[in-house]
Amino acid sequence: MNNPQSKSTREPTIILRRINEEHVAVRFAQIGDKHRFRLILQRFRADFLLATYQEIEGQAWWIVTLGQVVEVKEFGRRNGLKITEE
Repeated sequence: MNNPQSKSTREPTIILRRINEEHVAVRFAQIGDKHRFRLILQRFRADFLLATYQEIEGQAWWIVTLGQVVEVKEFGRRNGLKITEE
């Protein structure tokens, strides 16, 4: 039973969720093994020095300003990540 929808949910992804008028929450999903995840997170932290960590509904999110959304999307493209907006 090959479900094409389940395959798309397994793609390395950046999830963006607007949390208020000024901020967007960023979450990484299905990045891969621990090494790849650490590498992506290290790159993200280097590119977004002012991003802050926050738990939302029990999950880890990084908070950036609304003005940085274009940069986050470019970051995702450069790193081969699908971009999903909630």
